Amino acid sequence: MCAFFIHAFNLYTIQNIRMLYEYNSLIIQYPKKKTDIDVVFDILYDTLNSTKQYIRVGGEDKPAMAVIGKLMKLDYSDISYSINKYHEQTERIKNVKSYLLTILYNSKEQQHLDIMNLGHVNHDF
Repeated sequence: MCAFFIHAFNLYTIQNIRMLYEYNSLIIQYPKKKTDIDVVFDILYDTLNSTKQYIRVGGEDKPAMAVIGKLMKLDYSDISYSINKYHEQTERIKNVKSYLLTILYNSKEQQHLDIMNLGHVNHDF
């Protein structure tokens, strides 16, 4: 009975999460970033299996189901983008996990904005 109770709260196993976000492909493509990838997957695991009603993202408490829903829409390229964005940060980060969660949460929109900005810059020339 206790094993079932614990399992009921871990809706997403690390294996499920690795399949969803194509972990093996990321490791093959970016073998030098394996540690970074593992950290991101640990954050995804913890967040997707959170039992909290609210999850703090970008300094705001957001409904957990909204955060989980948005993270579930991420794909392989979003994970890669998030890791690269993290490494572009030049200032010291106090809470790395929270910062990475915020990057992941915003990655789809931020990628789109980056592409729009790049197109705008190229258009000006």
